[in-house]
Amino acid sequence: MTTPRLSAIDHILFRTVVSALAEPGLPCAVPQGLGEGRLAEAIARAIWEPTTPVWTAPDLEALPGSPVGAADAAVLYTTGDDAARLGLATIGTTTTPELAATVLVEPVDVHTAVVLDGPGLPTVRRTILPMTVEAIVQRNRRCAFPPMGLDLIVIQGRSVMGLPRTTRIAFA
Repeated sequence: MTTPRLSAIDHILFRTVVSALAEPGLPCAVPQGLGEGRLAEAIARAIWEPTTPVWTAPDLEALPGSPVGAADAAVLYTTGDDAARLGLATIGTTTTPELAATVLVEPVDVHTAVVLDGPGLPTVRRTILPMTVEAIVQRNRRCAFPPMGLDLIVIQGRSVMGLPRTTRIAFA
């Protein structure tokens, strides 16, 4: 069996997301012409296998993958105000943290000022997240017991921002 090769566009989108996760809280622009259409879908195709267990919030258009319940998903696709569903996402275990869900977050019309700290940040970083206070609190609860936690990929227009599980988020 052969593994399908990524297109050049998929490769650039993959590198953009990895860069965003390596620089928590710093928006990484998606180059013009890449991921045209729905950015979340383009990112999903570039990063996850077509059989990846995916849960999509009822008010969003489904992502490619095998639909499952939120607690069984490797990928959750939700909005920045969905604290309840963040609470359902699997965070892995102390021996298998890699089994934690990755959360792809669509922005909401709420902006919360935060201060980030942790690996990948030479100093604290102040930024604005398109997420509610409740969703950020729930994310912090899910990341309170390293190495377990959730990695968030936040979509903001034509850019992505990474929030790895090791990044601490405080309110500004």
